[in-house]
Formats: sequence, C-alpha cells, structure tokens
Amino acid sequence: MPVANTINGKGVVRPHQPDALPGTRTDAAGKAIRNVILLSLPDEEYNLIRPHLELVNLPHYAVLHESGEKIRYAYFLNEGMASLVVVSRDGHSVEVGIVGREGMVGLPVMAGLRSACFRAIMQIPGSGAKIPADILERCLPSMPKLHAELARYAMLHALQVGKLPLATGCMNWTSAWRAGC
Repeated sequence: MPVANTINGKGVVRPHQPDALPGTRTDAAGKAIRNVILLSLPDEEYNLIRPHLELVNLPHYAVLHESGEKIRYAYFLNEGMASLVVVSRDGHSVEVGIVGREGMVGLPVMAGLRSACFRAIMQIPGSGAKIPADILERCLPSMPKLHAELARYAMLHALQVGKLPLATGCMNWTSAWRAGC
C-alpha cells in the first residue's frame, strides 16, 4: 500500500511516517507489533497470521477469557500485563501466572484445547494483537517456529506456576529445599 506524502509548514514534501519503524513488524492495519514471540518469527510464518491480527487496547481489569469458558481469541501483548487467576467456588482468587509482551494469553489453544484453565485479566493496561483462536489453531501446523516458541513459553510458564507455592509461602521451606527447589 503506498504511503501518502504530507507537506510540512515550510513547503517541503516528506513521506508520511508509519506507526512502526523500519525493520519492525506491523499488523494488517500498519500498527506496530512489539510482542517478543511475534517478532521472533520468520517472515513466511508471520505473514500467515498477519492478516488475522487485530491490534486492540486492553484496559485495566479487562477480562480476556474466563476459566472454563471457550477461548475465542489468543492475545499477544505489546504492552501491559495480564494475570492468570484461579477462582474458587467460594469466589476467592489466586494469581498463578503473569503474561507480558514475552508471551501469549490463550496458551491452551496451541495444544488443541479450547477452554481456559484460568481467568486472564489485565492488571496493567496496555495493548496487544488478538487473533481468533480457531485461525491460530489452523495455522500452527504450518508454523514450526511459532509452535516451538509457544511450547518453550508454555514450559517456562509451567515452571513459573510450579514455583508459586514457594513464592507465596504455601509450602514448608525446609521440605521444598530437600526436594531440590
């Protein structure tokens, strides 16, 4: 798509500056992508999902998906932070993970699962690129780098969740030390 020219106050014609800097990635509307996983993809893979990415604002307390409900979108955050929260039947909640621009909200989709294990809620407002979960799921077999990056992220996230009892003091430190944590 050609870039429109503008005239500055001195009559000099200069090209219109896009939202993204040269060498960076954009969504289909030309908005900058800052998510680490999306930036790591080879062009062939990124171009498969680029038309389906929609940049969205994610305000404080926005619920991206609810525990037990169908995951409609996966979110690659550019800015902000989402908390992954387990909610008990009596309404109490515990944060079990966080996602920033290094990851993706909606990770079960990469494993073919369609319902959420946790509530995902924005704790620090920001923005991100969302993609319909069914499209991401269909594209993944043709995207080995994205699949590998999401698998690696899932493993790191599992380690984060596994260390949660130590961080919250829910375990006896001595027994955790003996277990090699």
